Amino acid sequence: MKHRFLFCAMVVSLCILSLQVNAQLKVFDNGNVGVRLTGNTTPYSYLSIGAAGTVGAKLYVYSSGSGGGNQYGTYSKISWGNAGNKYAIYGYCTGSGGSLIGVHGEASASTDVKAYGVYGVAGGATSGKNYGVFGSLKTGNIYGAGVYGTNDGVVESLSDRYACYFRGKTNVNGDFRSLSIYQTSDARLKTNITDIKTDAIQKVKCLHPVQYQWQQVEDVVKNDTATIKVSHFSKDVDLKQQHYGFLAQELQKLFPELVQKEGDGYLSVNYIELIPIMVQALQELSAKVEEQDKQIKKLQTSK
Repeated sequence: MKHRFLFCAMVVSLCILSLQVNAQLKVFDNGNVGVRLTGNTTPYSYLSIGAAGTVGAKLYVYSSGSGGGNQYGTYSKISWGNAGNKYAIYGYCTGSGGSLIGVHGEASASTDVKAYGVYGVAGGATSGKNYGVFGSLKTGNIYGAGVYGTNDGVVESLSDRYACYFRGKTNVNGDFRSLSIYQTSDARLKTNITDIKTDAIQKVKCLHPVQYQWQQVEDVVKNDTATIKVSHFSKDVDLKQQHYGFLAQELQKLFPELVQKEGDGYLSVNYIELIPIMVQALQELSAKVEEQDKQIKKLQTSK
C-alpha cells in the first residue's frame, strides 16, 4: 500500500513538473489566463490565446502560420432548429464617451493577398431574407447610418438618417436603383465660378450618340497565389438589354474633364455634368434664333 501511494505521488509530481515546463494553459498571479504562450509571457487580457494580448481586451486570440488552407483566429458556428434568433457571434457594447464598437474586424495582408475586415456570406433562407452583412439604424430621431463606409479613415458625425453612408469613391458593378438621385451642388462648396465659356453648340453638334449592348470581357487579376481571369460584369447584368449613350474615347476628345480612367483601366463618363452643357447649347441656339427672328422682322417691315 505504501509503495502504491509512493508510486502515485511520483506520477502526480512528474505530471505537475511536465505541465510547468510545457504548459499550454496557465493561470497567472494577476488572475488572467494564458493559452499557448511562449516563455514567461504574462497575459494582459483576461484570456489571452497565442500571445500576451492587449490591455482593454477581455479576450485576445492570435494565430500565425504559413502554408495554404484557411486560417482562423476565431471560428464560430451555430446550428439550431427551433424558432428565434441565432447568433454565431453577437457583439454588444454600451457606455458613454469614446468609441463604442460591438464587433471590430480588421485585416492586414501583404501584397497580392486578399484582406477582409469583415467577410459575410448568406444563403439558404427561402423567405428571401439572406444578408451577408446587415446593418440597421434604430428608429426615432437618432442620426447616423446602418452601414458606414470610408476610404480615408474619417468618421463623420452625421446630421441625418441613412441606411448606408459612404465617404469616398464608391463603385457598383451592376444596376443601381434609386427613387431619385441628388448631386451635391451647394454654392458654398464651389469656387472659381464662371459662365461656361466653351462653344457649346459646336461641341454638342460633334457628339456622337449611340445605342449599344454590353459585352462580357475577361479581366486579368491577381489572386492569392496566381494570375487569373474573371468576368468584368457580374452575372446579373443583362447583356441583351439596349442602352443609349456615348463612347468614352470619343467624348474624351471633346470634354476630357467628363471622362475618368478607373483603377482597372476602363473609362467612365460623368453624364450628369453634360446637362449644363446641353442647356448652354440650347440657350446659345435660342439666342441665335431670336436674333434671326429680329432680322427677319426688320426685313419684312422695310419692304
